[in-house]
Amino acid sequence: MTSSPIPHPPASGDTELPAALVDVLRGGVDAILDTAGGGGWRGGVGAYIRREWNRDLAWAQAPLRRIAEALAEGPDAVSVLAELEIEDASRADVDALVRVCREGFYGGTEQEPPGGWAALGYRPLEERPRAAPRPTPAGIRPEAIRDRYDVVVIGSGPGGGVAAQILGEAGARVLLVERAPDLPTAELRGDHLHGKRMATYRPTAGPGAGSPRIVVEPDGSEWTADGDGSGEAWGLNAMTLGGGTRLWQGMSWRFLDQDFRMASTYGELPGSSLTDWPIDPRELDASYAWAERHLGVAGQTGALTSRMPSHPGYPMPPLPTDANRMLLGAAADRKGWGHGPIPFAINSVPRAGRPACVACRECMGHACPVDAKNGAHNTFVPDALATGAVELLYGAQATRILTAGDRATGVRLALAAQERTVEVSCDRVVVAAGAIETPRLLLASGIGNDHVGRHLHGHTKCLVVGILTHDVPTFRGPGHSVATMDFVHDGSGHPGGGVLFDAFAPYPMQLMAWGDALGAPRWGSGRTAWIGRALGHIAGAMTMGQEIPVAESRVTLDAALTDRSGVPAVRLHRAAHEASGTNLAYLRERCEEWLREAGAARVVDVFAGAPSAGRLSPATEHSAGTVRMGDDPRSSAADRFGLVHGMRNVTVCDGSLHPTNGSVNPTLTLIANAHRVATHLTAA
Repeated sequence: MTSSPIPHPPASGDTELPAALVDVLRGGVDAILDTAGGGGWRGGVGAYIRREWNRDLAWAQAPLRRIAEALAEGPDAVSVLAELEIEDASRADVDALVRVCREGFYGGTEQEPPGGWAALGYRPLEERPRAAPRPTPAGIRPEAIRDRYDVVVIGSGPGGGVAAQILGEAGARVLLVERAPDLPTAELRGDHLHGKRMATYRPTAGPGAGSPRIVVEPDGSEWTADGDGSGEAWGLNAMTLGGGTRLWQGMSWRFLDQDFRMASTYGELPGSSLTDWPIDPRELDASYAWAERHLGVAGQTGALTSRMPSHPGYPMPPLPTDANRMLLGAAADRKGWGHGPIPFAINSVPRAGRPACVACRECMGHACPVDAKNGAHNTFVPDALATGAVELLYGAQATRILTAGDRATGVRLALAAQERTVEVSCDRVVVAAGAIETPRLLLASGIGNDHVGRHLHGHTKCLVVGILTHDVPTFRGPGHSVATMDFVHDGSGHPGGGVLFDAFAPYPMQLMAWGDALGAPRWGSGRTAWIGRALGHIAGAMTMGQEIPVAESRVTLDAALTDRSGVPAVRLHRAAHEASGTNLAYLRERCEEWLREAGAARVVDVFAGAPSAGRLSPATEHSAGTVRMGDDPRSSAADRFGLVHGMRNVTVCDGSLHPTNGSVNPTLTLIANAHRVATHLTAA
């Protein structure tokens, strides 16, 4: 299968960019970008405005018209824009022009690089890779769907992929259902405005139009985002074969023992729903080792594994060192902090018939150009299909689990390409659609107790950046490099703490946001001068802070609004515990301390109060807890093996099960727990 463009209704207004606006806007664009002779306009902005006038830029039509009218009457573009910027009534129009200029000049695609990439010296790859990525595994045709399977697994991400592999190896006849179409690598990389990480408009790996979500804020106000809008507003969830692991950066950490025993470690936190995992951490040791081998993790034992006494070592050496690792590592040494190379699910050496990393500068949020990045799409799912017992179905949304009493009897599937539904019978259903869509499907199917959908949480985060006197590359691949675990359960009294690591290498558009946070002029010659000083001297540090769950943070269903398949829309109720905020503030101070020790004269948190292209969803890449497991149905939604309370054959196998989500990226733990759950199913 191949994907088709998401349809977009015409916006109200002109069907094309009025010719009268072109010349006056050209002058405004060149003033914003400080280019002469139409360099900014010809460098991508003009083509971008023409192409997206009635699609992505429909929101900008009115402000650009007002800007054009003012420019037509003024003496010169710089003077007019400077005057408009100081007036309350017109400042937002200037902001709109600045945003459009940046998107057109610094956004762009790998296939048609905009002028801003050359101006910054940004190249996604140093040289054309010799190896091409393997094609994704083929799926079955809809007409080849069987009437009955032993197991239907919903979701092909890390949880569903592992479940399909383990069950297939045990001989079960499995249908693996993926909601997204079969997207080739070329469609999942190189687009900086539609790729998962930026996701400013119409995310390529998003659900598309007709997938509304409602966010309910703590004050009771509500707003709605659809799947063809901003990815940050809808939720940074990747819908493609392999789920988030197709596009992730690949950090692959084990949790520490205290991450599984948060309530025992920190005691009662009033207002929270904090609890321990229902398993002993040692129950995951073998599954962690399986996950690191079968996924393929590159890392190094030492300071980052010193509190993991059962760690056997990684199957691959760490990724090569870089200037940031050396700079921040030396700063950590001076502070007396332990540190080491981050463990990544990226081939540091050729492995499993696929090449080593080529240090692509588009790793984060994009598919790998050579298939060196490891995920469910090129490990667990192909291994599942190789058993001959598993069939993969693309483009099918599970809309309801069919039940008879306390048993599931099958699954109803909406086939997007054929605009019809089918019902498939099965003996067991495994739900691995993610911490938002999994509880949504259970609730829409009338399955589970009151804890289904509750306890939604993820991680807190900060991104601290600064300008250094040292030379460090601004654009480097694959991205993050060095970390310290010294502030994870460090005895400071902040529940969980969190890992600290160097910031990702920014994309050109992200570098613009870093400049705003650092107080650079918004546009014009001052902006150009700032960019010249910052390039090669900017660095950052980040954290992954543990978030304390609360029962009020939850997923429910809307009583009236549905998606294009008729499933009730999700309502995301935002709520947070104050301890999560104080923990983040503590970790932010440590990030600032680290950067200052590395030589940064001024540091700021890009995420703190930074202007955003849209609202932020409480659904994140690391969402967890919404079908949390436990031994008591009075405080959990599923048992220790993912079996939904009240059901005999519906099992959850994704991050929804996590009672708490650790102080590091959770995916390796998700995979290990999925292995434990699926292995139990084969013995049931």
